[in-house]
Amino acid sequence: MAASPVELCNSALIKIGQERILSLDDNSKTGLLCKQRYEPIRDEMLASHPWNFALVRSDLLGELAASPEWGFSRAFQLPADCLRVLKTDLLVEDDFKVEHDAILCDAEFLKILYIRRITDTTKFRPYFDNALAWRLAGELAYSFTQSITVADNCAKQFALAISQARSFDAQEGRPDRITASSWLNSRL
Repeated sequence: MAASPVELCNSALIKIGQERILSLDDNSKTGLLCKQRYEPIRDEMLASHPWNFALVRSDLLGELAASPEWGFSRAFQLPADCLRVLKTDLLVEDDFKVEHDAILCDAEFLKILYIRRITDTTKFRPYFDNALAWRLAGELAYSFTQSITVADNCAKQFALAISQARSFDAQEGRPDRITASSWLNSRL
């Protein structure tokens, strides 16, 4: 588990043969590019998969004062750290819609499972660190090396790392149970 964003960026820089940085605020091309790309790539990586370490279950009790103009009767404010809503406690999963920073539905109360933005890198798993470092390396590679070969190699290494990370993550805990609905049973 990386102790800081700087360590993750340095891991990426080492993968493409670049000098390490001391801070994301380094006034160098390396520091500026790392600072510019780290957070968007981190958030993209977190949102790309239901990582066990990034999941949060939450009750949305605070209905927004302004209800939707049409289509749904209520709107609930999403948590500030929500990157992606995965599930709700609604009986029919398509009875909600995420718009802007709210979730629209007809329910009086709503529970959600979502992927949260994690800024504390000590909460990441080692396999996520490795995949994130390869993703950063791929993003930075051409800017530093002007080599498509190096960038392509980073993309291949990222594909391997993300596959392994998702596999490891999926092995933590029991899998979700899939039950047949009356609609599905009527089709059998």
